[in-house]
Amino acid sequence: MVARLLERPAWTIGLAVFLGILAHLPGVHGGFVDYDTGWLVARNPVLSPGELSALPDILWGMGTGTRLTLGAEYLPIRDLTVLLDFALFGDSWAGHHAVNLAWYLVGCGLMAWIFARLLGPGLPATLAAAWFAVHPTHVESVAWLASRKDVVSLAFFALSVALFLRLPGPRGAAVAALTGIIAYWAKNTAIVLPVLLVVISLWRGDDWRRPRWWLQWLPAAALFGAALALTMRIGASVSMFSAPRGDGPLQIATISAQVLWRYLGQLAWPANLSALYPEPVAGSALWLLVPAGLLAGIALAARRRSLISLGLLWFLISLAPVSQILPIQNLQADRYLLLPSAGLALAVAAAVPALPSRLLPSRLLPVLLAGLIALTWTSAERSRVWRSGEALWGDVVETYPELPRAWSSLAGAQAPETARTTLDRALAIHPDHPQLLQSRGTLAMQRGDLADAEEDLRATLEREPDRRKARNNLAVLLIRTGRPDEAIREGQHLVQTHPLYVDGWNTLGTAHLQTRELGLAAAALERAHALAPLDPRPLYNLGSVSWLVGDRDGARRWWRQTVAVAPAHALATEALERTAPATAGAPTAPDPVPDRPPSDGQTPDR
Repeated sequence: MVARLLERPAWTIGLAVFLGILAHLPGVHGGFVDYDTGWLVARNPVLSPGELSALPDILWGMGTGTRLTLGAEYLPIRDLTVLLDFALFGDSWAGHHAVNLAWYLVGCGLMAWIFARLLGPGLPATLAAAWFAVHPTHVESVAWLASRKDVVSLAFFALSVALFLRLPGPRGAAVAALTGIIAYWAKNTAIVLPVLLVVISLWRGDDWRRPRWWLQWLPAAALFGAALALTMRIGASVSMFSAPRGDGPLQIATISAQVLWRYLGQLAWPANLSALYPEPVAGSALWLLVPAGLLAGIALAARRRSLISLGLLWFLISLAPVSQILPIQNLQADRYLLLPSAGLALAVAAAVPALPSRLLPSRLLPVLLAGLIALTWTSAERSRVWRSGEALWGDVVETYPELPRAWSSLAGAQAPETARTTLDRALAIHPDHPQLLQSRGTLAMQRGDLADAEEDLRATLEREPDRRKARNNLAVLLIRTGRPDEAIREGQHLVQTHPLYVDGWNTLGTAHLQTRELGLAAAALERAHALAPLDPRPLYNLGSVSWLVGDRDGARRWWRQTVAVAPAHALATEALERTAPATAGAPTAPDPVPDRPPSDGQTPDR
C-alpha cells in the first residue's frame, strides 16, 4: 500500500511539506536572535515602518547609504517580503517567522515535484524530498529572520527549474529566466540558475547542435548578465567582498577543498552544526582529491546519462557563488547548503535503484524511516537553539570554544554581570585576544568603568590597530572624559581606515562639535548622513551645528527630521520644545548637547 501511495507525486509533495512543518515549527516564536536581524530587519529604518513610501528605496535606490541600510546588496524581492511582513504583523515576530517557514515549505513542495519529475514517482523521489525537507543544515535559513533571502530565493529557484522541466523548448527557458531573476533578486546565489538549466537540458538529450538550442538562452543571458553587472557595481561601492583566503591559487584551492569536504560530511552526518565555524588554513595538495573525486564520479555517471551525475553537478554548481571565486565574508555557513543539498539529495536518491533488489523496499524502508525521524528530531531541537541569542552563542561556544567571536557574541547577549564572567573565561582560553579585549572594554564603558574601558580598548588597538569598534569606542570615551582633541585624532584614523563606517564619521563629527570646529563637524556629519540617511544621530548633530552657526530654522529642520525617523529621540524632542517660537518675545536659545554615538555592543560586525 505504501508503495502505491508513493507512486502519486501529490503524496511525495505532501509528505515533504508535512515533515518540513514538524522539523521547523519550533522556529516559529515571538522573538528573534539579534544576529544581524536587528539592523537588517527589526530596526531597519527603511523596512520596519511597513509603509509604501519605502518602495523607491527598495526598487531603485542605488545610493551608497540606501544600499548599506538594506544590507549592502540589491535584493528587492527579499526586501519587499520583509516590508509586507511589517505591514501585516508589525513587530509581532511570530508572524515573521511563520512567513519564513511558509516560504521554505513552498520551496520544499516544488523540490519534491522536481524530484518526482526527474526520478519518477516512487521511493527514490520521496526519499530525496523528505531528506531535503528535514535536513538540519536548513534550520539556519528557516529560523533566522536575517536569512529570509535564502528561503525566498529557494522557492523561486525551484519554481524556475520546475517550469523548465514542465514547459518544452525556448518557452520553458524564457519563463524560467523570468522567475529565475526573481530568485536572483531575493539572493544573488541564484546566479547559477542558467548554468544549471543548461546542464539539465543537455542531460535530457536536447540537441545542442541546433541554433534554436543556443538561441533559447538569450533571455537568461541578457537578464542575468545585466543583474550581475548591477550587483558587481553595488558590491564595489559598498566593499561587499573580502580578501581571498590563502596566498595564490593552490592555497585557495586547498582551503576550498577542505570546506567542500566539511559540507559533504555535514550533509551525510549533521553533527556539530553551528552559526560560526573555524576557518581552515591552507593545507596539503592532497585535499584536491576531494573535488577531483567528485568530478571523476560525475564523469563516470555521465557516460550513462545517470541522474547521479546531474545531482553532483547541481551540488557543485550551486556551491560556486559561496566559494572563493569571489571571496565573501563567511567562508562556511549552514545556509550556503540550502540549494546545493538538493543536488546531493538527487544524486543519492538516483543511486537507490542500484541497491540489491532484496533491500527494496521491505528491508530498507525501516532504516529510512528511522533516519528521517532522527533528522526531523535534530532539526526541531536545532530550531530551538535559534530562539534566543544566549542559546545560540552558548551552543557555538560549547561546540567550538576556539572561536573568540563566539565568546564575544555570547557576552553581548547576556546581562552585564554574566557577560563579564563569560569574557573572563574566554580570555583565560585566549589571553589578550583583541576581540575579547574590545568586548570587555565596551562592557566596561556600558557599566561606567571608564578607566578599565580605556585600558582594554587601548590594549585592543595595540594588538589590532584596524579594529574599528575599539577605535570608535575609544574616541567616544575620550569625548566623554573631556579629551576631544585626542578623540579627533582617533576619529580621523578611523574614517581613513574604514571610510564606510557610519559610527566613525558620526563620532568624528561629534568630537569636532565639542571643540566648536563647526565646518569640520558639518563635513564629517554630512558624510555620516550620506552613508546612513535614516540614522537619527547625524541628523540631530547636524541640527546642533546649524544652531551654533546661527541658522535657527535649519537647526529645527534637522531636528524635525530626527524626530520623524526616531520619534523617541529625547534630545531632538527637547530641542524642538525649547526652541519653539514663543507667543511673547523670542525664545531663549539653548546650547544643544550633541548626540553622542552609543557604544558598540559585542555583536558581530555587519
